[in-house]
Amino acid sequence: MIHLSQVGKRYGDRDALRGVDLTLPKGSLSFLMGPSGAGKSTLLRLLLALERPDAGRIEVAGLDLGRLPRRQRPAYLRRVGAVFQDPQLLMDRSVFHNVALPLQLAGYAAAEQGPRVRAALTQVGLAGAEGRSPRTLSTGERQRVGIARALVHRPALVLADEPTGNLDPTLSAEIMGLFQRFQKVGVTVVIATHDVDLAGRFPAQALYLEGGRLTAGAAPGAGV
Repeated sequence: MIHLSQVGKRYGDRDALRGVDLTLPKGSLSFLMGPSGAGKSTLLRLLLALERPDAGRIEVAGLDLGRLPRRQRPAYLRRVGAVFQDPQLLMDRSVFHNVALPLQLAGYAAAEQGPRVRAALTQVGLAGAEGRSPRTLSTGERQRVGIARALVHRPALVLADEPTGNLDPTLSAEIMGLFQRFQKVGVTVVIATHDVDLAGRFPAQALYLEGGRLTAGAAPGAGV
């Protein structure tokens, strides 16, 4: 599903990533860990095709992201779900419209949006919440809406950047449990987190970045 070979990314005189080799199979769950500035967010941005590597090769589902034409990025991103620490919901729109946004941008017909939105909300434990305002939701519920929005187009890959950073330990465990459920139905999940203790409670591959280098948990040189 994901294969990185000697990937490097440089900002000015700083190497954000250096010589990263990594292979993750379809349907895997991985925790990407390391201190602030280790390169976790940079790696996720590369996997989202928001930036290109300065060295090496990144393949996701057979696509070379470093050479992906700009016109093909929207089609690629329809196969990827992104979850962030702050779900950045539109407070003047209903939960339904927040979750439906990726479908609208992708040109789905209105008749298709309703069933998909309701199914995604049910998956994250918010069945019946489509008419509510995000202002009425708790922090944990808002994060669940963000996850539903990432899943509504049924992606093959979910990338999460500190998705539990604003949550207490109980809610964090619940959110991690959701990602585990998605992995069990074949979705590839990569979660960047500082919470080593929380990550250790779930069966997953642990990937450690330090100074832009992948120091453990990788499979250097492995095939796709």
